Amino acid sequence: MEADINQSDVAELKTWLFKENIRLEKEREALATAMKEIEEERKLLDIQKELLIKQKNKNALIQKQLDSQNELFEKKWKLLEDETRRLAIDKQRFERDKEYFADEVKREKFKSQAPVFTTNPKMFFVGIDSGVALKKRYKELLKIFHPDNVCGSNDVVLAITKEYESLKRYYIG
Repeated sequence: MEADINQSDVAELKTWLFKENIRLEKEREALATAMKEIEEERKLLDIQKELLIKQKNKNALIQKQLDSQNELFEKKWKLLEDETRRLAIDKQRFERDKEYFADEVKREKFKSQAPVFTTNPKMFFVGIDSGVALKKRYKELLKIFHPDNVCGSNDVVLAITKEYESLKRYYIG
């Protein structure tokens, strides 16, 4: 019986070992499959890590470019503000000069309209020695100083006419 027990124990043990061997083989295969999946996940994580590093480098480069552009913008803005200030100063200077020259033109116009010949009214016909020359000079002076002309004035025309009348008696008779 001992041989039977041993034989049946051995057969049972063999069956159990066979089943255990199959179970372990399945476990090994499952473990190998899990290791392959883990390795694939590790490769995917490495790829994602590299992409993340590249993205960080790209972001750093973009940030550097943005900082550079911001600095350039600030410089241009400062230059624009300075030029605007200078332009305002130049505009004020121009307005002052414009007012000054407008006043100067008014003064010159006033001087040109004022009767210049009040001190020596006998200077219109200086150098005249005949009646023909006197008439010719009179007509020329009237054309120049007629009130409708730019340089014309009633006072000057009256002074010319007065001098002409006094010299006319002398030269023409």
